[in-house]
Amino acid sequence: MDNNADALAQSGEGRIDPTPQRIARMVLATALVLLGLWILHRYLAALAWAAVLAIALWPLFGAWLAHSGGTGSEFLRRSS
Repeated sequence: MDNNADALAQSGEGRIDPTPQRIARMVLATALVLLGLWILHRYLAALAWAAVLAIALWPLFGAWLAHSGGTGSEFLRRSS
């Protein structure tokens, strides 16, 4: 009986092929990404503009902080 189990283990029979699991995982991951993009599609343009403005105005914000003598945390405390 042990010889039969050793023969199966050596031949590769009785093992689960990982390929269908990988395909299922990739399909699930793709579906989740597409579902997330579908939910957020109305907000993607606004998020893109927010990123562009944040990057473009960062030097101006730094100059304003240097001029006012503040550190960013003081600004955040005063505004709330």
